Amino acid sequence: MTAPTRRPGGFNDADLHYIRRALLALRDARKASDQAAAWSSDPQVRTLARRAGAMQQDDIGELTSMLDGSGRRVDDPDRDGVLATSVPAVADDDVSSLDRLELDRRLVESLTAHAEAAIASARAEMIEGFEPSIRRLAEHSIRANNRELSALRPGISTRSWPAPPVIRGGCVQHLA
Repeated sequence: MTAPTRRPGGFNDADLHYIRRALLALRDARKASDQAAAWSSDPQVRTLARRAGAMQQDDIGELTSMLDGSGRRVDDPDRDGVLATSVPAVADDDVSSLDRLELDRRLVESLTAHAEAAIASARAEMIEGFEPSIRRLAEHSIRANNRELSALRPGISTRSWPAPPVIRGGCVQHLA
């Protein structure tokens, strides 16, 4: 295995790959957060979505600045020659056809999927990346998205959702 190639500005291929993918994913996540803040009937979901959106906007600005400093653009193909895609937000057409609880469930699922994807991407950067400033941003992303997940998973709007499974003695048990 060879060491990753360093690019101008101290970035290696993994750093640039992370920045491009994170920017694309953050833009989609920002859309999901905006939707949840506007459409959710649950005040906790709206509050969490507004906080997440503000954090995402800050991260978009920081990553854009880093990418500009490297002389690259977000819409450049990644090293495999394919532009990155991320988890889609709730489709605008679905909003009017869903009842409030189903809409809330889908919005929370979308926020959860974005947070999980951000954590996975940041972990890859922590393993393969070189640039300390990008690694610090990845560490921040892991912590912030773990906080978001912990707020989402306990069951915002749990009045209509089944309880999550609990693992005891190697067996999955559902709480009633």
